[in-house]
Amino acid sequence: MANKYYDYLKPKGQQVSFSDTVNQQLMLLEQQQMRAASQQLKANKERQKTISSQEKELLGFDTEGFSDVHKEVFTNKLLHTRAKVNNFYYTGANQGEFFEDIMGLKELYGDLKRHSVNVKSERAALEGWVTGTKDWNDSNNELKDDMSTLNYKTNMWNMSGVDLDSIEYDPATGDSYAFYTDINGERLKDEGGNDVYGLVSQSPTIGSKSYFSPTQAPYGNLLPGAFSKDFSAATTRLKNNPDMSMDEKISLLRNWVTTTAQNNPSVVATALNTFKDNYGENQYESILLHDKQSKGEEEGYVPLDLKEYIDETMKFLTGNLEDTSSDDSDKQNIFPSTVQFSPQDFLPSAQFQLDIQFDSEFGQGITALMVPKTGVGKSSILVESTYQTQDPTDPRANEVSDQYRVAGVAIDESRNLMVRAEMYVSEDVSGLSPERLERLSQLQGVDLDLETKTARRKVIRNIVVPPTTRDGRQNQEYLSILGQIGYSAGATKGEQKDALMKGLQILIEFNDAQAQLAASAGAL
Repeated sequence: MANKYYDYLKPKGQQVSFSDTVNQQLMLLEQQQMRAASQQLKANKERQKTISSQEKELLGFDTEGFSDVHKEVFTNKLLHTRAKVNNFYYTGANQGEFFEDIMGLKELYGDLKRHSVNVKSERAALEGWVTGTKDWNDSNNELKDDMSTLNYKTNMWNMSGVDLDSIEYDPATGDSYAFYTDINGERLKDEGGNDVYGLVSQSPTIGSKSYFSPTQAPYGNLLPGAFSKDFSAATTRLKNNPDMSMDEKISLLRNWVTTTAQNNPSVVATALNTFKDNYGENQYESILLHDKQSKGEEEGYVPLDLKEYIDETMKFLTGNLEDTSSDDSDKQNIFPSTVQFSPQDFLPSAQFQLDIQFDSEFGQGITALMVPKTGVGKSSILVESTYQTQDPTDPRANEVSDQYRVAGVAIDESRNLMVRAEMYVSEDVSGLSPERLERLSQLQGVDLDLETKTARRKVIRNIVVPPTTRDGRQNQEYLSILGQIGYSAGATKGEQKDALMKGLQILIEFNDAQAQLAASAGAL
């Protein structure tokens, strides 16, 4: 089960596969659905506004924003009051009741109006997130709502906190009664377990902001490579503590990582998702259950999925606790910069150096190129150019410098180096006019030889450096790059084998870390 997290998110080739095509179509479909949802909501609001305007003319009250239930409840009470007026009820001894009924009608209006006013901002926000007109900015949790859940929540809100089938109207007062429900339509119970019954206008869930609360869940892509960066300061403090042994430092650091991981919902979600992917959809639950049954009673028990996550995190931290000599004190943050990687940029060179076709898969395992510089300025890795071009279309055919600078590098799973090389090339400028030659001579980094009508200029070329040459010999450029990376990372000077192994290790670990960071981008 080695390198599980790396394998879990291993970058695939850049060719357009069937699944890629499907995913692209799904993204387009999602965008279309969001636009359709936005248009649908706009149409619904316009239609509801028209209906509310008509109701205002008929009833004399503005019921815009009322739920359907509350419109019916208010209309019934209003018509009951009007009937009493039309029947001359408010005369003689009953005259005082008129003012009481009018005040009661206004109070009812306010109670029902609260159901829409209280949730207005929450509803608008959720509609915006679902339709894409408002950005979801929670870096810790992802939005799980879509048009279907929005419609469900709207329907629940429209039920107004009562069981619709239980609504009854008192003919004597015009008041409406029903069994109360929660925001999901389930009947509320009293302490004795009985259904709660009362005035519709007094439902405990009227105006609850929870109706339109977003459904969210922790991002499940906070991988160990990204999570480990939270402990850089703590690791440094431990490393500089002379009163603790290495075992004590590792133990304490692991305790910190474990406690933090257990209380981080994104870590817990990621650990479970990755475990499920590694062990299989049908087996992972039984494996976790068996582990809990056999070890759950142990002090400090950590579930197996989370334990594997913590183990992977510690791989990124343990090495930083090791003591280094003073000569290597500036190597702790070695090669922090990166450059974007695209396999297509290296295919022309690969065709000549690896004898592959443009549709071949290569460059796998690489997410970004490492910029090999330990401080301010350019890369310090200069490589003697030993490559012999075979064809004038070879990207290195017009290389004239005896060495190039490694501005970016990464190693793929076939152990080929993808190198962003800064080199000098020579170009024929005999066809240029005197005016253009003059302008060219003024450019920085261009050496113009008017006698030979050639220009020598500095360029960036993407090249592939394989472990061996075309005739099967060790590639000296390859060894030089690995060795210099190894020495920069702290390998003992003169120990070429150690430097090569160190350089190889640095590049492989870089791939793993960058892949995890890329996969965790939404959780950062």
